[in-house]
Amino acid sequence: MRLLLSLFALAGTIATAQGTVDNVPFWQLNVSEYNAIQKAEELVIRDDLEFSAFWRRLWGNSDRAPKVPYVDFKKEAVIVIAMGQRSSGGHGIRGILLQRTEGMLSVVYIAFSPGPGCVTTQAGTSPVVLLRFELPAPKPRFVAQHSLTYCGKATRE
Repeated sequence: MRLLLSLFALAGTIATAQGTVDNVPFWQLNVSEYNAIQKAEELVIRDDLEFSAFWRRLWGNSDRAPKVPYVDFKKEAVIVIAMGQRSSGGHGIRGILLQRTEGMLSVVYIAFSPGPGCVTTQAGTSPVVLLRFELPAPKPRFVAQHSLTYCGKATRE
């Protein structure tokens, strides 16, 4: 909870320095931990061709790839936040906030990882979040707060 409050305080600091702030509503298109994205990236997708290419890259050669979701790119854009390949589970993205300020879009989020004592799957993961939001979509500024999840003291029996 303290981390989430600090995230919103950080967002408020960014916003007040820029002038008038509008929170931007968004809809989650996809969240995945098991996919083909290898490197961390943050981007805004603005057309069907770019979105289809990213979707193919996201799912790689998987025969379980879901159908590409419909996005009306005349009215909307898609934000991608990807942490890249991780050696275990317990990683993810949360606390997302979009704010539009005088010609700029701020995308604020928490990228969390397991801390000492956390029990996670030892399978590799690659957390990715895709969000759909209404235009205009000015050049984005991504602000990530990195956090370790506290799981208590590790003990052996």
